[in-house]
Amino acid sequence: MCTQNGYVMNKKIFMKGAKRLILIPALIFAGITAFSQEGIVDFTGNWTFNEKKSEPGEGRMEIEPYRLKVVHEEDNLIVERTAVDARGRTVELKGEYAVGGVTNVNTGMGGQEIRSAVTWSDDGEKLLFRTSRTVQPRGRAMQTREMRSDEAWSLSDDGKILTIEITRHTQRGRMKRRIVYDREGAVS
Repeated sequence: MCTQNGYVMNKKIFMKGAKRLILIPALIFAGITAFSQEGIVDFTGNWTFNEKKSEPGEGRMEIEPYRLKVVHEEDNLIVERTAVDARGRTVELKGEYAVGGVTNVNTGMGGQEIRSAVTWSDDGEKLLFRTSRTVQPRGRAMQTREMRSDEAWSLSDDGKILTIEITRHTQRGRMKRRIVYDREGAVS
């Protein structure tokens, strides 16, 4: 027997009511947390280039990073790319991006300045990168031109595959490629 507010209660009934008072707010909190996480695409992970699933498209294939490390927290994205250059040297590049359409400035190969604006697609499923950089063709010291590209990053439904659709805007028109990465440690 237990007393509460001057009433005598069976201890079993009292404990049952106390558990409900704890359980109900916990379930409500869990539901709110699950709802707020639903639909948010998180690109965080270590990714390995999948050459078999990738489509180089027209023109020469640029150096593709064979490994990506992505840290995605809310509207901030850090991408570390590891690639091998034409001379066989390992090159590591790091880009930091604020998602929301602001211009982000990062350094590319050879110290080249890369400007990117990153936004979400209308359906919230893809990250869209609009990038530009000024390049200087080999052997033409006085000539420079702007290169523009668009990227659309998406994840497979199970989150194990990262697909990057790339469109380069060149003097010869648009060139498209599809680059695929597998999440490291994911079991197919």
